[in-house]
Amino acid sequence: MANPRADRRLERWQLAHRPPRSYRRLLVLVLAALAALRLGGRSRAFSALRLVTFDLDDTLWPQDPVVGRANAAMAEELRRAGAASIGADDVAAEMRAIRHNLPTKISYSELRRQGIAKVLERAGSTPSSADALAASIFEAWLRARHDAAEDLLFEGVAGALAVIRSDHPDAVVGAITNSRANPFAVPSLAPLFDFTVSGEDANIFPHRKPSPVIFEFALERAASLSGKWAASDLRGNSWVHVGDDLPNDVGAAADAGARAVWIADDGAAVGTTEGRSYSTATPEEQAKRLHAAQVASDKMAAHIRSVVELPQLFRDWIAESAGND
Repeated sequence: MANPRADRRLERWQLAHRPPRSYRRLLVLVLAALAALRLGGRSRAFSALRLVTFDLDDTLWPQDPVVGRANAAMAEELRRAGAASIGADDVAAEMRAIRHNLPTKISYSELRRQGIAKVLERAGSTPSSADALAASIFEAWLRARHDAAEDLLFEGVAGALAVIRSDHPDAVVGAITNSRANPFAVPSLAPLFDFTVSGEDANIFPHRKPSPVIFEFALERAASLSGKWAASDLRGNSWVHVGDDLPNDVGAAADAGARAVWIADDGAAVGTTEGRSYSTATPEEQAKRLHAAQVASDKMAAHIRSVVELPQLFRDWIAESAGND
């Protein structure tokens, strides 16, 4: 039976606690709480860590300001090339137009190069000179991206990775990313990683996350580097994947056989890139991603707000496993 007084109390509570950045912030908290309840009965033992893989953007550093700095460097290169009136927004608009008009998939790198070339042609460059300049400007953008990643690493990331390497000296540490980000180009992270695979790599594209292909490739690379385990030995409870994207990092990694750890603060956008300056996704694609995020939340092994929490999480899992033996 309906209870009007209780309903009014609920309405008042909802108004008082309404999140400032739409319902998505609350969804982060709800998904994390549900995950904690589900994981109370987790039965899979975690006796040793053999492989830990990380997403990069918005996991180890904030993507928006990093890409923002890279875009500023790109704009400066465009100015030097005689296209002072053209900025990052113009390149992004060209990228969206190119992507939506192509019948086949295109890598992010090639999409950006083509977008730069198009704005250079509009500024008066010939197609051949625009292509050559676009390649050079893209490399400047990529260098600036990595410089910014070094400067803007989330606090404690390098230290936490060093602790993980110390606690688990036999574990392989890798990166699985859809972008051109590379931990070996970030000085603080370079000595802490064993490998990186990208959805932009020629031997992987177009199988970027959430495709199982990129995860299988990472498992094979890690097995080869370990010198002691096959990919089948890594798949399962001795592999942890950490990332901020529910469909790409949690759902897809769990389906590939990893313990998937979702890293997100309370204000994180859940499952979409809506509002991001770099995004070329359509509203329909964003809606599909949001639905996929809600499905993926059922597969997370843990929710953390920072990589700094990982060393203790791993210790807790191992202690829990030992206690159950």
